[in-house]
Amino acid sequence: MLSREQPDGYTIVVSNRNDTIFGTNPENDSLASYKISSMNGTLTEQPLVPAHGAFPRQFALNKAGTLLAVGLQNSGNLVVLKRNVTSGLFDEEVANINFAIGANFPVCVVWDE
Repeated sequence: MLSREQPDGYTIVVSNRNDTIFGTNPENDSLASYKISSMNGTLTEQPLVPAHGAFPRQFALNKAGTLLAVGLQNSGNLVVLKRNVTSGLFDEEVANINFAIGANFPVCVVWDE
């Protein structure tokens, strides 16, 4: 789970591991996100989005809140999703890096900003 202050308030992102809503061949778990009102703390659920791989282990928003990097432990890839700061919605996959078989699969991602 990730909670980080963003220009539009706060966002919580939660991974749904072993989720089958986006398919199982290949495995494609989902991410749930919620906007937290800076006025009263109420949660607004956003639509589920595909994680583009299996077992989202850790993820991080960049400082601007426009990109989410997702380390997918079991499928061995790192995905970057574009985020619309105004709506809080994840719009599209902008990068997907696959690691070689036998490589250490990503379990942590950090933005160097």
